[in-house]
Amino acid sequence: MKLQYKTTGIMILLGIVILLFITIVYSNLNQQIVIQKELQNIENIAKEISHHMDTHIMADIITTVSFSSAPVIMDALRNSNKEFEELPPKEIRSKIDTLNNKWIEAEEIRDPFIQEYIKNPAAKFLGLQQINFPKMYGELFLTNRYGAMIASTGKLTTLAHAHKYWWKASYSNGKGRVFIDDRGFDTSVEGYVLGIVVPIIDKGEIIGIIKSNLNLDGPLTDVIDNYSSRHPGKIQIVRSNGLIVAEAGEVPLSNSLSEDIVKYLQTKEIGAEIIESNGKECLVSFSPIQSTLGSEKTGFGGKYESLDHIQGNEGEAWHIVVTLDKETAIHDAARMNKLLIIAELIFLAITSLLALFFARWIAGPLVKLSIIAKKIGEGDLHARAKITTKDEIGDLSQSVNSMAENLEKTLTSRDELVREIELRKAAEKEIKYQLKEKETILKEVHHRIKNNFASIVSLLSLQAQSTSTIEVQSALNDAIGRVDSMQVLYEKLLLSDNFQTTSVKEYLDNLITDIVNLFLDNIDIAVDKQIDDFQLDPKLLVPVGIIVNELLTNIMKYAFSDRTSGSIEIIVKENQKNIILIIQDNGKGLPEGFDLDIQEGFGLMLIRMLCEQLKGNFIIENKNGTRCTLEFPYER
Repeated sequence: MKLQYKTTGIMILLGIVILLFITIVYSNLNQQIVIQKELQNIENIAKEISHHMDTHIMADIITTVSFSSAPVIMDALRNSNKEFEELPPKEIRSKIDTLNNKWIEAEEIRDPFIQEYIKNPAAKFLGLQQINFPKMYGELFLTNRYGAMIASTGKLTTLAHAHKYWWKASYSNGKGRVFIDDRGFDTSVEGYVLGIVVPIIDKGEIIGIIKSNLNLDGPLTDVIDNYSSRHPGKIQIVRSNGLIVAEAGEVPLSNSLSEDIVKYLQTKEIGAEIIESNGKECLVSFSPIQSTLGSEKTGFGGKYESLDHIQGNEGEAWHIVVTLDKETAIHDAARMNKLLIIAELIFLAITSLLALFFARWIAGPLVKLSIIAKKIGEGDLHARAKITTKDEIGDLSQSVNSMAENLEKTLTSRDELVREIELRKAAEKEIKYQLKEKETILKEVHHRIKNNFASIVSLLSLQAQSTSTIEVQSALNDAIGRVDSMQVLYEKLLLSDNFQTTSVKEYLDNLITDIVNLFLDNIDIAVDKQIDDFQLDPKLLVPVGIIVNELLTNIMKYAFSDRTSGSIEIIVKENQKNIILIIQDNGKGLPEGFDLDIQEGFGLMLIRMLCEQLKGNFIIENKNGTRCTLEFPYER
């Protein structure tokens, strides 16, 4: 009875420790998972909004570019530029200043002078775009290549614009570039304005600049209100210096982010971090709007110099910043942890009662099984449990008995298994020995073949030296060359661990050098070798080597017989299907009436036979000397 209660107490205490450990680990892990998931979530939101903003800005640029090429715009620019071009440069500046002063002095929009600029065909076309895209545009206006305004949808502050930063940025020294003018808060429209400045190019030259001022309130900021209604975080459009461009319910440029967050914006990278700001930990994600980072094709920025806007951009990019309090992010996780603790306490109470009950019920049979298991563990493999109840204890008893029987059988066959392993090790050792012996024999065979080649060459050389007949000496020297080509191949095989293939480049390099060196006493030959480095079966490489030997020998004998120098170009190329061999000399060429098919010389006959063996095609022709081409099929 004491053992039963002791076991029950230990199980309850152990259960409490395990549950506490699980609770702590789960709480911390769950909080980390929630935070990481929320970091990823707000980063995705920042990226999605920045992409949305970038898409809208680029769409506005495309829209402005599209209607800037309208015929009425192009005609207005050509006419205006022509009018100014007829004046001397000083008078052009004077005329623009005069028009600009007159424009500034005219306070009433009904003034006839003003009406000329806002009622002409180009101005009416621009006004039509405001109607077609409601709530999208503020003013739209057009300047000629000299910066003088020629059409506008409203009364601007000035008529001359060539001196303004946005005009210069778009003109870009005559190269032309789209410029996004971050004007800040525009007092002329009582709202935040983003200007799209587009150069108009005709025949490779800038003939004018068009500018469309976009109201930030509308499609560009609706997305912030949309996400703010669906996510508890704070969503903002922010400049790189921390000044807030747009935030739901706030006046543009009225607030700034803390320095703790601003430093992340300076990197102009996408990311999400846990940042302590104003004494609170916050989850902050940030993503730059790509079109505001500036590029060779698109500029972005602004200045304070304009008369009708304040807090202009001094070169900062725009970023989407999503901020969420850490407490808000883990609120649901904390509530789940409380529910988990309550559930664990209830579970612990129930399991404690069940443990006490089952301890009394199961302890008896388990003690008997423990005794049997102890005997088996001590080596008594004949011990068996006699519990026959039809429950888990009975199944466990049968399992113990089966385990004892299987263990007994296993130990009985262990010696046989050990013997089998020893036999297999001995067999493996014998196989390794025989394999090593065969490799030694094979290398010895190859060495003997190499020695035989050397003996044959020596015999042929002695025979050639002993005869006085030039034809016989020539034939024997030809035979020496053919044998030598095969000897070089076997030397390459002996130096390689792989007897199946040989490097074509190494083989032919050595073979060509040996052949040419035989004739260098009589003539100076420049050899240009362009040989691909690939592997080839010796069965194919032997006939190729003999063919090269025959062709080079003939060239060295006959091609340069009337001169003391020459050149030979040897090309070997391979692809997935064919190998091409080309040997070109700059010698005297083939004799008149030469026909490969009727030549009876042994060398050419041997070449034809070897070409048939390779299933290839051989051509010899006069082409700045003699050009021999062999092409035969080959698959890796």
